[in-house]
Amino acid sequence: MQQMIDQCAELMNGMMGNGMLSGGMMNGMMGGMMPMLLGTLLSIATVVAGVVLLVRFLGDRTSRNDRTPEIILAERFARGEIDLEEYHDRRRVVQAH
Repeated sequence: MQQMIDQCAELMNGMMGNGMLSGGMMNGMMGGMMPMLLGTLLSIATVVAGVVLLVRFLGDRTSRNDRTPEIILAERFARGEIDLEEYHDRRRVVQAH
């Protein structure tokens, strides 16, 4: 019975000390998992970047189509690019056409 206990103790010591868990097996597992983890993170980042770019592209496209000449003129006046007199003159021209 004592011999079996000693063998189990040696086996556990080998696995925990300098055996499978501390050196060889764990290093092998981490070495194999690291490239896989980096690849997964890179894939996720690529998908997220693609979605963001798609949303930006579609958002810009629709907002540009909704801008009428009157809105563009009002935006230029609000930014100070044209004065009040020029705004009224151009607005009359836009409304006439």
